Amino acid sequence: MKIDDLQLRFDHGLWLGAIPSCYGLLELLLTGSEDGPDERQLEAFQRFSSDLDNNIKKLSKQLSWSFLYRPIRIAINAENKVGVQFQNRFTGNQRQLVLESALGKDLKVVPGAAAVTHEGKVIYNLLTPHMQQFMGRCIGAIKKTGIKAQGTGQFSILLVDKQVELPLEPFYTSNSRSVS
Repeated sequence: MKIDDLQLRFDHGLWLGAIPSCYGLLELLLTGSEDGPDERQLEAFQRFSSDLDNNIKKLSKQLSWSFLYRPIRIAINAENKVGVQFQNRFTGNQRQLVLESALGKDLKVVPGAAAVTHEGKVIYNLLTPHMQQFMGRCIGAIKKTGIKAQGTGQFSILLVDKQVELPLEPFYTSNSRSVS
């Protein structure tokens, strides 16, 4: 099947294709039926591929020592977020998958934390030890109930299964004065 200039073939429940980029040919994986690939995944890929090389470059910056990795595969997950799989140039390890969700999310300065900025954009929020302890205790309490949770760079907690973000700032500011 050919969609735009992209040749796809159906194999073992997946639609496979090869995409040219400045990094060489990349493998594309899409789900769907024998009739065709999932339309939402195809739309997500087309949006991502409109500036393919720059989007891959942005995702690679999330890897430590990114020059050690090269992109090899593009896949779209169940939430229609594009992920790029990277391979370590020396070891051949292919376990680095970076999702595009971080591309559109701009960090904001967390009041009371040190913020690292570059060209006016917040890159990192450095929480105080007290803020780190508060967030850690909140995450621990949530996990005790059996809910998967993780901290974010915004002084908030992400409930992984529900993809809901809970900001901690209102709770921290109202309770921090009573803590000695």
